[in-house]
Amino acid sequence: MSEILLNIMYAGAYIENDNIGHEIINLFKSDNGKNYIYAMPYGTVAESHNDKIKSVLLVRRCTANTLEVLAKTDGKLKQRLMESFGRTDKNKEKAKARDIQVKEIQDEKITYGGKYLHEIFGKNNTNDRDIYITFEAEHVVKPKEPIYLTTDEKLIGQKNYYFLSDIQFPRQSMKGYLSTETNKANYDLVMDKIINNADLWGERTRKVKIRSLNEKDEEMTFLKIIGKEYDELSYSNMLAYFFQYAPETFCRFAKDVLGMDFNTDFTIAREQNNIDLLITDEKNALVIENKIKSGINGIKDKDEIDNNQLLKYRDYVYEQFPIQKKKFFVLLPNYSHIDLEMLDKSKEYKTINYSDLFVFYQEQAAQFKEIKFFFNEFIAALKKQSVMVDNSLEDEMYRRFSKTIKEA
Repeated sequence: MSEILLNIMYAGAYIENDNIGHEIINLFKSDNGKNYIYAMPYGTVAESHNDKIKSVLLVRRCTANTLEVLAKTDGKLKQRLMESFGRTDKNKEKAKARDIQVKEIQDEKITYGGKYLHEIFGKNNTNDRDIYITFEAEHVVKPKEPIYLTTDEKLIGQKNYYFLSDIQFPRQSMKGYLSTETNKANYDLVMDKIINNADLWGERTRKVKIRSLNEKDEEMTFLKIIGKEYDELSYSNMLAYFFQYAPETFCRFAKDVLGMDFNTDFTIAREQNNIDLLITDEKNALVIENKIKSGINGIKDKDEIDNNQLLKYRDYVYEQFPIQKKKFFVLLPNYSHIDLEMLDKSKEYKTINYSDLFVFYQEQAAQFKEIKFFFNEFIAALKKQSVMVDNSLEDEMYRRFSKTIKEA
């Protein structure tokens, strides 16, 4: 039996704290020129998979149904750790394996940026029993363009999406397996159309360069400092402020992007009947429901969708503004996958992405030169929500990795 390991990186409570995710080494060569792979989440694979894994796909989770492929192992793959940890004295067993690996790391001079792995991860709260290396790969290669694995039938046929049938990606675990024994069709598809397709793959990973790591640093913004980068209330307040600050600019945005002809004497209500943004003039009524990290509330099952908050807002606007032209939008980050077709039986709500705001307002900087600092913060916030994949945890791992190497 042969297997492909789907190694799901940059997820979980461990790295949401102050720890450095051990998977950070997967996309770099060690200083000795070799590629080492850490298998999520504990550096181990179950005994039943020992020596059966022929390739590892390094992936991150986009949604419950879609994974983005970040890299693959290529050529020979050697499993470095064969330990099987039982439930009895598990941490003691891991501590012994850790000590063995530390000796191997020192003997083989396995360093990144000149620092041993046990130095780099020394401040992690589990470092006394951490595993550092699961596999040694001949090569690790990155794709030329993004590659996605999906179990979502709605994405069949989209460019760079590969549909896997009759499986679910792991919800809690950070490992999944495709095997010739249990799902040969998916194994063959991934092996033939992705792993062995040379046209999809580009450069091999390189050794750590601190300068390159520093390029991952994001500009520090006020929202980041106060921990509000994903706070819907903060974003809605910003939108209301900048819409009102330059009403002519908002009117152009409404016409060009939303298809509505507003006058500059419009009013903006925040949280009226719990509506995030209700914008009205004598001819128009516009609802913008802002959703960043939360889903749509009030849904228990598909038969109760008519009772959800979106329809409540719609009914309120029809009652309060009977003669105005009405439009309803849900504002979503580009990485969001809320399905309005399932949620809105009225079909009146449309989606608008943060990238629509970002692109439009980025071009309007001249209208906000008197409040340049605040406007730049606004643009940075919009940009944060305009990415296709929310990779903030990944970026944070690079920052911690770089900082720790420099300090070690």
